[in-house]
Amino acid sequence: MGDNFSEFVDATVDNLVSIVKTVTGADAEAKCLKTEARDLDGLKEVLASCPLVLRAPFKTGLMGGAAFLMRVEAATALADVFIGGSGAASAELSADMKDAVIEIFNQLGGGLKTRLSADFGTPVALGPFDVVDFGKSGIGEVASFLGFAPAQFATLSLKLGTTLDAEICLTTPVLMLPGIEEEEELPTQMLATSLPPLTTGNPNLDLIMDVRLPLTVRFGQTRMILRDVLKLGTGSLIELDKQENEPVDLMVNDKVLARGEVVVVDGNYALRIIEIESAASRIRSLV
Repeated sequence: MGDNFSEFVDATVDNLVSIVKTVTGADAEAKCLKTEARDLDGLKEVLASCPLVLRAPFKTGLMGGAAFLMRVEAATALADVFIGGSGAASAELSADMKDAVIEIFNQLGGGLKTRLSADFGTPVALGPFDVVDFGKSGIGEVASFLGFAPAQFATLSLKLGTTLDAEICLTTPVLMLPGIEEEEELPTQMLATSLPPLTTGNPNLDLIMDVRLPLTVRFGQTRMILRDVLKLGTGSLIELDKQENEPVDLMVNDKVLARGEVVVVDGNYALRIIEIESAASRIRSLV
């Protein structure tokens, strides 16, 4: 695992302890049990036991985002402690419990902002968080919700005496690199030329692998009533749904397959991909 990921895990562990201690006044214990590499398919195994997914994008400083996966019972117990309860667990995530869980992780994001900004030497902001129970959802829906292809995983343990014993899985993209403000040479591990030739294992699909597809970069979108569309003229401004530091979408056949940052190469616009689906997922979405 990369040093950046290790620093992120360490910062997460420290801030989880700090949040629980601030709320309860008692000393909590948190530690990283293991780290491992998994691809998108490997996410299925984690979801089988931890279907509750909290995710947030990095707004500044780092590429991609982060997600935390938990059992619903662990999340509700943590939320109950947060609102002054005894750590009672529930199999259902009520609206109040959902709000409490989101608030916990938004506080975690706030603590990580200070720690990671110091560690990486650049302003880092994570959040806001959102949460969904994917206990009955397909892997494709989870991947779409995450907004990045998970690759690095860390299993964390959070304990508070006999009141709380929660296991949390943290995942990030394969590369958690500082955001690049100006165009520079890409790290060698990001170059596509090192990848082997792609085959699908399906003879019918392999026949069309050389078909050229139109790619479109979408900066954002919005909706307007016809009256306002007809009023548009030279100098009109249209506000889109993305902020300036958010990644743009790479579209193929009107489907989002990747997200990235717009850069300039030899005087032309180009896209540096920072989040992308697995090859298998891309093929499934196009056929």
